Amino acid sequence: MFSAINLRKGRVSISGRYYAITIATQNRKEIFTQLHVNQLLGQEIYKLEDIQ
Repeated sequence: MFSAINLRKGRVSISGRYYAITIATQNRKEIFTQLHVNQLLGQEIYKLEDIQ
């Protein structure tokens, strides 16, 4: 069985690049079916970039 550390070995993050993000919700509840919810999530992710 793989651990999260093994998945990150050798990976680097480069500023200004695009990355794919996979999100799994609890019990795989479908909450990303409405455009405004997806837009809010995107806004919150951008805010995280400003914090770091």
